Amino acid sequence: MSRTLETNNTCKQEKCLIIKMNIITVVLSFLLLLMSCSNIANQNRHLCVKPLAPAVHLDSLSDCTLSVAFSVNDFNWEDCRLTLSVYSEQLYDASEIEAIKADDTIVINDVKNLVFSIEYDDNHYVINGGIEQGGLELISYVGGTFRSVTFDDHPVYILIGEATIPFDHDLVITDCGENPSDAVTTIVKEQKQYLCSLSDYHRDFNPLNTVVRIENGVLKEIIRKWIP
Repeated sequence: MSRTLETNNTCKQEKCLIIKMNIITVVLSFLLLLMSCSNIANQNRHLCVKPLAPAVHLDSLSDCTLSVAFSVNDFNWEDCRLTLSVYSEQLYDASEIEAIKADDTIVINDVKNLVFSIEYDDNHYVINGGIEQGGLELISYVGGTFRSVTFDDHPVYILIGEATIPFDHDLVITDCGENPSDAVTTIVKEQKQYLCSLSDYHRDFNPLNTVVRIENGVLKEIIRKWIP
């Protein structure tokens, strides 16, 4: 009788062990299935990389340096005001650029660009063959960002809006010549006469070559550098 009981107990233990193993197998299989589905979902999730919000705000231009565009005709010499267009570099979060892959999308100049090829070299991302192939290029920049660039690595600028800034008679103009070999000129008086004496081609200032410095809401300096 005791042997029969022992045999029955052994059978019961073996059955319980088998049931437990089956349960464990089912649970593990379910977990693996969930992980697999999660991986597939992550693989199928495509990024849409957008520019960071501009740091420039037209309602707070009190103390700052801005990339701008204007012409000589935009000066109001009687009221001592200059109306100019304010621009900002198009910057991207470095972590998003470093994570971008084929079939993702990147927005540049409000245009969505589908990514089909990526090359990386020395903090320089070349997307879809680069600028010469109708693609895009981005270069590592300060503060954990990348900036989009055009030919000669000039930044891509986006228009923020228009602003009218007062200036005093002590406005300083630091200006390049029309040719790269020309000396830089600093004008601290008779600014109107200088600007009106410029050739037609040289009367237009743009964000690629011009920044202005504003202090306490007053335009203090215009700096234009020669660019290719």
